[in-house]
Amino acid sequence: MISNPGLFESGDEGGWIRLSSLRHYTYCPRSWALIERECVFDENVFTQRGRKVHERVELAEPETRDGVRSERSLPIWSQQLGLYGVADVVEFHDNRILTVEYKLSSRDREREGELVQLAGQVLCLEEMFECEIQTGAIYHYGSRERSHIEIDDRLRARVREIVAAIRGQRARPQLPAAPADRRCRGCSLVTTCMPQLFGGKRRRVWDQRRAELFHPPDEPGLA
Repeated sequence: MISNPGLFESGDEGGWIRLSSLRHYTYCPRSWALIERECVFDENVFTQRGRKVHERVELAEPETRDGVRSERSLPIWSQQLGLYGVADVVEFHDNRILTVEYKLSSRDREREGELVQLAGQVLCLEEMFECEIQTGAIYHYGSRERSHIEIDDRLRARVREIVAAIRGQRARPQLPAAPADRRCRGCSLVTTCMPQLFGGKRRRVWDQRRAELFHPPDEPGLA
């Protein structure tokens, strides 16, 4: 029923994509590229809090309560999509499987990247256990609430779209442009990324100036 691709034994990622990359790329392709391609990761108060939340989940033991088996830090993967990662909690009910992703955010601040990552987990579990899964859940540590998310066709298509975008970006030598918008305010990579220099209007000005430097216009009389 479960076909292990040998990914976790060999440690060779090859063309595989981490489930967490779906969230990073959805939020900002440039920050994803800095993390994956440049091996840059700086922490701020938000990333530190998020890491603490996941550490608490990882240290908890598997348990069975009221007939529901809960597995923590469960390795999951999809050979069809080339996705792999670790699910925070996977609950095995009598007639369904529910993956629960722990997030620092409150319930009223769900982000698309979190939903795409959750949908990616569902696609992995469906392939591993040869079943259909209609919903996933996000446990919001900030508000101590659990929200159930319908994994609809739009989210499933979004996962495949992001997977294709990541593979396409891997083939390009240049980093994506910085967004230089409100996403940068809470980003731990803002110092390394320098969106004020490489994003928005300044980026367009720099691209134009660089084009002039490397491809100067013909001077009169030299043609």
